[in-house]
Parts: sequence; structure tokens; C-alpha cells
Amino acid sequence: MWMEIQIKLGKLYLEKGDFGKLDQLIAELKKGCTEGGSSEHDNSYLLEIYSLEIQLCVETNNSKRLRAIYPETEKLSTVLNDPRVTGVIKEHGGKMFMKEKQWKRACDELFEAFKCYQEVANPEAKVILKYVILASIISNSEINYADTREAKVYQEDKEISALMNLRVAYENNDYQEILAILNKVKKDDFMVRCLDDFMRNIRLNALIIKIRPYKNVELKYLAKELEISEKEVKTLLVELILDQRIDGKIDQKQGYLELSSAKKDVISKKKHQAISSWLDSLADLNGKIIQNKY
Repeated sequence: MWMEIQIKLGKLYLEKGDFGKLDQLIAELKKGCTEGGSSEHDNSYLLEIYSLEIQLCVETNNSKRLRAIYPETEKLSTVLNDPRVTGVIKEHGGKMFMKEKQWKRACDELFEAFKCYQEVANPEAKVILKYVILASIISNSEINYADTREAKVYQEDKEISALMNLRVAYENNDYQEILAILNKVKKDDFMVRCLDDFMRNIRLNALIIKIRPYKNVELKYLAKELEISEKEVKTLLVELILDQRIDGKIDQKQGYLELSSAKKDVISKKKHQAISSWLDSLADLNGKIIQNKY
């Protein structure tokens, strides 16, 4: 009973933003659970305490502390888990992994959070499902999360349907369709940050496709095609050049990208040599056949 009252007090401190008192209370509660043993009730209380501590880390932007304590929550297994508590833990764990670009782990944790929130009819369930789908696209997961039993209720939802269409557009490198779909999706601050990484990769691929037919291409044209500034185009092109994904140089004065034909020449030469070698072999074989015949 005492532990339950103290946890409620911790929630009150969190709501009021009294983080100093909350931090002190968490330390006391952890000590109490450790000294009390390792019963199912103790583990259940400890999960609630970790939930408070994780939310404290989020509110105070203490990513290092969050990263250190999150594995401790995964060690706790209890049949008395409250889905509201587990949902909070898994949500922030999933977001942490998304920030770290561990997309597969983010998918797993966020989907667990989604199921917990769905179980208790938490309206945040839909928001979490959007994160799950986005992380699954970036990680190239083959799982269609919108088609799972838990997510069936959202299949007719316009935003969820749009995100599932995003997967198809992403796989087809359809840049304009990706932009059109994302304009239909309501985005919070966290999703916007995640989309920054997503869109950067999309734009890099789009640039490679756009410049393919040209020897020289105007930066202004590329900026217009990608609907971004010339400065952003330059930054992306520099990255592609440094990563040796394209062979070219930027003419800053004229505002052009000049693509080298050296690689194309090498490829053409090798192809020509291969064809010549094949024709020689064919002629030699034909000669032997004629000799054997006569």
C-alpha cells in the first residue's frame, strides 16, 4: 500500500514538473524494492518506478541515463504487468532506438507499445502505429504492420493507408508520390525529426536517378525537381561525390554538376573487349566444326 501511494506521488511530481523531488523519490523507491525481495509484486512495482524514471529522462533530455536504464526493464518479467506501464516503457524505448537509427529494434519495441495502448484504448495507439510503419519502411521490413490483427481497426484510416502506400512509393523510388503521400500525414515533432533522415536518403536516391541521363546538369533544375533549395542540392551532391556514388564535380560559378564520362568509357571499353573476345571464340569454334565435318 505504501509503495502504491509513493508511486502516485511520483506521478504527481512528474505532472507538476518537480523533477528534483521525483528523482529523489525514484532512488528511495528503487532501494525499497531491492531490499524487499524479488516477488511478482516487487517486479511490478519496479517496472512502474522505471516507467517514472524513463519519463523523467525524456522530460530532462537525459538520453545517456535513459540508454543505461532501459536494458534493466527488459530483465523484468512479471504476469502482473500493467499494459499502461509497459506501453510507456516500450514507447520511449522505441523512440530511443529510432533516434539511434536502430530501425529494426525500434519496430519491435514500438509495436509492443502499440499493442499495450490498444489494449487499454489509449488514443496514442494510432500515433505509435504511424511510428511503427515508418520505422518498418526505413528498415526494409517485410512485415505489413497495418495488416496485423491488432491494427485491423485502423485499416480504413486515411493516415495509416497513406503510410502503407508510402512503402510502395519508396520501393519504386517514386519521389513525387512520396512527397504527395507525406503531405497527407499529420506529423508531430518526433515524426518530423525521423522523416528528416528518411527524406535525406530519398533525395540522395532521387538525385542519382535524375542525373543519370546527363553529362552536365543545372543545379537549379535539380532543386526544382526535388522541391528543395540549391544549397541543399549542393550538400547532397557533395555527399554523393565523397561517397563515390557518382563521379563528377560541381561548377560553383556556373551552377552546374559536371559528370565524368571516364567510368562510362571504361565500361564501354570492357564491353567492347568482351564482345570481341566472344566473337573470336565463336569464329574459332566454327572453324573447328568445319574441319571436323570435312
